[in-house]
Amino acid sequence: MKSTLITVILIFLLSGTMKAQSSSIAFKWTPENEKIVSREFRQHFKSSSLSAEEKRKLEDCLISKLKARYPNGVKTTNAAFLDLCEKIGIECKKMVKPNVLYPWSADNEKTLKKETLSMMPEGFSPSEKKAVSDCIVDKLKAQHPKGVYAGFFRSKAYSREIIKIADGCVIKHLDNKKAN
Repeated sequence: MKSTLITVILIFLLSGTMKAQSSSIAFKWTPENEKIVSREFRQHFKSSSLSAEEKRKLEDCLISKLKARYPNGVKTTNAAFLDLCEKIGIECKKMVKPNVLYPWSADNEKTLKKETLSMMPEGFSPSEKKAVSDCIVDKLKAQHPKGVYAGFFRSKAYSREIIKIADGCVIKHLDNKKAN
């Protein structure tokens, strides 16, 4: 699956809003398992704007911090593991390349729209949810035409901004609905 680093970060960040999952993840640190985890990270970083050297440093940082946290292997829930990967990913990203701008791409927009769709109010039809989701992403892109910086989606400023944008899009949709 091709994805950019922002897609990974969004998934990690937004996974905290999902209900805790009962499924778990468990493995011991063996050379083979380390290769598998490294391969997964590399796959996620494949289309990011980082250089090959930055990707390698990010991967090394993530693996070393995971091994430090789970020296005898990983045994936890998927949700807890994703939460930890999110926190470690943010730390490592700052160390590797602070203030990286992630330009808008079709993948980034698709991921953001999918996440905003999952947060729509009850009572909206699928087409209404799509219209509001499209509005949110369009307004966010208009306010940040060059893209967003690493850590943006975790910031309090983003939380305030996205709530304001979402409220405006819902109100606009309801006003359009009344007019028709």
